[in-house]
Amino acid sequence: MRPLGKALKTATLEGRPWKQELNRFLLQYRTTPHCTTGVPPSELLFNRVIKGKLPVINSKKIVNRHKEARDNEKTRQERNREYANQRRNTRKSDLQVGDYVLVRQEKKNKLTANFNHKPYKVIKKTGSEILAQSKDGHIVKRNVSHFKRINKPREEDTDDEGFDYEENSQNNQPSISNENNAPRRSSRIRRPPNRYGHEYPSNLIN
Repeated sequence: MRPLGKALKTATLEGRPWKQELNRFLLQYRTTPHCTTGVPPSELLFNRVIKGKLPVINSKKIVNRHKEARDNEKTRQERNREYANQRRNTRKSDLQVGDYVLVRQEKKNKLTANFNHKPYKVIKKTGSEILAQSKDGHIVKRNVSHFKRINKPREEDTDDEGFDYEENSQNNQPSISNENNAPRRSSRIRRPPNRYGHEYPSNLIN
């Protein structure tokens, strides 16, 4: 716990006995209302107000405050959840039972894809948890953020489409004429160069 470590470190630097500072810190911590429950931990444990360093104004008898603590905790958690969803721009998932999805996979290197290419089918949805099953019977259970919806795979038409594509690709290849195979030569008229007023024969030029 970070506050406890900080208190002990401060006591050591100031030359005070750390055991006494530890007891003092624990007393203050247990008599202070918790930020989530709103109730001091000592009152939840003993059902009474523990006398601390600060004077107590209202010393009425404490009745069971566990229900109050649970209600405060639930309210606090809901508030934190709404704040986190607003900061992260989260949205409700539209995945339903029967949809086909891809599962996010672990990154092994820079060339690893984000999602596995094997399709899965959603068989159960509970809140933000998705239960999906592949064609070979493998079942995975992940958060909804680990899935990506895809269109239904058409496995029965895979062979025909592949054959048609191969045939069409061969028929649609452009014909190559024999004229293009011959090397191209320039048709311009070559004239011997003129160097310092003298013309050199073309047969002497490399």
